[in-house]
Amino acid sequence: PAPDGTLGMALLGASIGGDASIISSAGATGAAQLSTGTYEVDFNRDVSGCFYSASSFESTVPVLVQPRASNANGVFLELKSLDGIPTDSQFYLTVFCAR
Repeated sequence: PAPDGTLGMALLGASIGGDASIISSAGATGAAQLSTGTYEVDFNRDVSGCFYSASSFESTVPVLVQPRASNANGVFLELKSLDGIPTDSQFYLTVFCAR
């Protein structure tokens, strides 16, 4: 561990409802639904160079996650059914950043 006990990284995350409401979070400052199945989650720091992991509350809805091109503090997520149809669903997002 690092001297501050953080393992040398910042761990951020959020549980987001299908309506973009923040259910719980660590460092998330806002969330928005951009269109059906697409979301932006914003954090209290630059997350553009971090690592992301996301999963849907529904096992049949895969999640694409990537940096938000127009916002260094944002993460873009796209949820689609197995048939490729954009789908609103609760999801979990974890962000790992170097200190």
